[in-house]
Amino acid sequence: MASAGHGSELTGKAEDIRLVVDTIPGLVWLTRPDGSAEFFNQRWLEYTGLSLEQALDWGWKVAIHPDDLPRMLETFHEALSLGRSFEVEGRFRRWDGEFRWFLSCWTDREKSSSVTGQIRISKTESASRMPSARASAICD
Repeated sequence: MASAGHGSELTGKAEDIRLVVDTIPGLVWLTRPDGSAEFFNQRWLEYTGLSLEQALDWGWKVAIHPDDLPRMLETFHEALSLGRSFEVEGRFRRWDGEFRWFLSCWTDREKSSSVTGQIRISKTESASRMPSARASAICD
């Protein structure tokens, strides 16, 4: 996003939105329709220890536990083909190399804007999996 120092009203609002997204207590990322990533909030980058350049496009996959990645990608592609939102649990690698469970709630951006792709919010860090009833309530 452009800096607020450029003086346009739109740029200032864009920076305000960036500030809000960066302070959300969750890992927020946006993907294109093919699953490649185009945006990460600051918390996502800090949590994983990846730079924006490392995480963009398909680089984000290194932050997902190898046992969980195929299932997460399958869930993503299935939801994309059906045009629906979805949620999936998976382990994200923390900056120190430890994997922690997150529930990711992803929604189709096309429903709320002219931009296609997915908005992904991963939250509820845990050392172990949570009961599915509690997990579902978190994304609703």
